[in-house]
Amino acid sequence: MKVMSFNICCWGSEELSVENRAPRVAATIRKYSPDLFGVQEATPYWMAYLKENLPEYASVGVGREEKGKGESSAIFYKKSVFDLKSAETFWLSETPDVVSLGWDADCKRVCTRANLINLEDGKEYCYYNTHLDHVGPKAQLNGIKLINESMKKYAEYPIILTGDFNVFPDNEVYAEVFLKDTRIASGFTGKCSTYHGYGHYTDEEDVIIDYCFVSDNLTVKSYQVATDKVDGKYVSDHYPVIAEIE
Repeated sequence: MKVMSFNICCWGSEELSVENRAPRVAATIRKYSPDLFGVQEATPYWMAYLKENLPEYASVGVGREEKGKGESSAIFYKKSVFDLKSAETFWLSETPDVVSLGWDADCKRVCTRANLINLEDGKEYCYYNTHLDHVGPKAQLNGIKLINESMKKYAEYPIILTGDFNVFPDNEVYAEVFLKDTRIASGFTGKCSTYHGYGHYTDEEDVIIDYCFVSDNLTVKSYQVATDKVDGKYVSDHYPVIAEIE
């Protein structure tokens, strides 16, 4: 199966606004046709647009603000490939079951979990998608520890974790994840930034903050950072990260 992590960016200048970029985001997702993908910074506008323009996918996820407003770290899955068994969104905070700001975070942060049944072989998979805080180191570390605790409850299943972690691979937050990085497991040896800030960083600078992790009972076939533009324009301030696994 093919898995994608994609920070689609909730903001931008007029030229790079959500409304102008939305067709490029949808076109990129259609081009790579992932079986599963997790998005970050998915505002209600983004969620409505993706649901309408990618009808082959179903989705789960809740906005991080009161009454489900604000950005979500939603999970999309192909309806022809998976059936949803269970799902939840929890806050990365001391009170994960309610809307809340965690530790030293600048923003409320959430993680979405979906347990999915493969319609072809009946196997169950557990998929997590998140967006860690961009400011608070305690929030980042405690947030991933909270996700680890949840993932260990489903250790009997193959597990996938995608997200924008807002940290580099040499950070203790990265080291805390007990799954394997598909970038490393695939044997990928090149340099390729996952965040470019609309061209502020070059692809070769290795600004890596977006990840796809999998459990040991999944084999990583390939990994790539999709750096292509649409009509000569950037799709987002991040590139999608794509892993093929079995």
